[in-house]
Amino acid sequence: MAGCSADRDGTAEGFPGVTTAPDPNVFLPGTLDAGAQPFVDALATNFVEGGRLAARLDPEPAACVAERWIAVLEPGRLEAGGLASGSLGDVTLDRLRQAIDIDAPRAAVLIDAFAACDGDYETAFLESLLVVGQITLGEQVCIANVLPDGALESITRSVLAGEEPDEDAAARYGAALDQCTG
Repeated sequence: MAGCSADRDGTAEGFPGVTTAPDPNVFLPGTLDAGAQPFVDALATNFVEGGRLAARLDPEPAACVAERWIAVLEPGRLEAGGLASGSLGDVTLDRLRQAIDIDAPRAAVLIDAFAACDGDYETAFLESLLVVGQITLGEQVCIANVLPDGALESITRSVLAGEEPDEDAAARYGAALDQCTG
C-alpha cells in the first residue's frame, strides 16, 4: 500500500490485521491449474468493471488480484457453493460470502492481494463507489484525503470474514463519509 505506515506490531495505522506487505509465500503466481483460469478471467472482469466486488482495478492488477483470490477461494469450494466460473463476473461480496466460508486468515490474504499486485485497496474501493454512482469524483478525492490508511482494509477484512468491523476504523470511515458527502 503506497503511503501506508506501520507501527511496531506491523499493522497500518494501528488497525488490527492490516499489514503493510503481504506474506510473499502465501501465493506463488502461475501455480493454479488450467481449470482455474475461467474463474480468474471472470473475477478479473468483475474487478475491471468495478462496483460489484467493492473494488475497481485496471486490467493488469485485476488479473493479478483475481489469480490470488481464486487460489485462496479455490474453484472447487466456489462450485460447491453454487458459484460457477461464469457467475463470478457478476458476483457481489455478499453473494461470495453466502456461497463459501471465508475465515479471517483468508480474508486477510484477499485484501493483501491488492498490495501484492501493485494495487491500492482504498483507491480500488473508492473507484467502485464512483463507478456505481454512490459518490462523485470530488467526494472520492475528499474521502481519500481524510480517511486514514488501513481503515477500509480493516473493515473489508472483517466483512469478508463475517465479523464485526473494528469500531475505530468504522467510525473513521463514517466520519469521512459525513465530512465529504454531507
